[in-house]
Amino acid sequence: MKTIKTIVALITPFKEDFSIDYDAFEAHLDFLISQKLDGLFVNATTGEFTGLNFNEKLDVAKFVLEHSSGVPVYVNVHSNVMSEVIELSKFAKSLGFYAIVSPPPFFLIPSQKGIIEYFHTIAKESNLPTFIYNIPALTGYSISVETVREIAKIPLIKGIKVTYDNITYLLNLVSEVKSLREDFEIFTGTEQLYVPLIISGGDGGVMALANIALQVFNDVKVALNNNDLSSLILLHRKIAKLTEIYSLTTSFGYAIKLALGYMGKNVKKFVRRPLLEDPFDETRFIQVLRDGGLI
Repeated sequence: MKTIKTIVALITPFKEDFSIDYDAFEAHLDFLISQKLDGLFVNATTGEFTGLNFNEKLDVAKFVLEHSSGVPVYVNVHSNVMSEVIELSKFAKSLGFYAIVSPPPFFLIPSQKGIIEYFHTIAKESNLPTFIYNIPALTGYSISVETVREIAKIPLIKGIKVTYDNITYLLNLVSEVKSLREDFEIFTGTEQLYVPLIISGGDGGVMALANIALQVFNDVKVALNNNDLSSLILLHRKIAKLTEIYSLTTSFGYAIKLALGYMGKNVKKFVRRPLLEDPFDETRFIQVLRDGGLI
């Protein structure tokens, strides 16, 4: 049976003064690790990595690794400064992370050759399994399937996380890249595409919602292994419904932190500026969590 993975795109908890709340972070990691999970992704978009300074990125990554209880830890090594990317990649190698992850360079967008060279460089500097992170809504462009196929020819490039609400793109990756390398892992970062991707030959997801609803994704894997189509359909609908919390708030991290608070977890709602704790429809938000069985 094909192995399907659910990797948690971790939040970064903050205190009211916006310093990192390591006590809450440790409690959250304990909560996740008490369940079954396949990996932790630190300094993710959900973790507000663009709001962390260089030393904070190092400290947060090291903290998660030290409290991971052997769960594979994927670390984002991206920076808009290439020398920092290389330093982060070497840092990941020195501490023995499971893998590195990075979106492509953005703002000043390189050519296809430059994108390929970027991923080749970080893979070589870290000597770790390396994952592409394609998130076009935030980088301003999507890495083409043809470019991913070229990058996949580099042995250390092990897969891609795609946060892109485009099932055709994902299906083309499965068709075009897995025909070149069957072991190349294709993950979605878009929760409502988790089930469609895995039944189409993909490998799972790197999920922000797994911070609060990891069991739902685990139940999907059980239903898949049991060929239980009825349960799979219901679970897909539950995941799709839970994603409504994003539309009720103004950022992924804020939505997840609010949800954890309503679930009785010791995570405060604070997000790093320029993100804000904007007003939201609390009644509707709570109802979504109740309908999803989280509170």
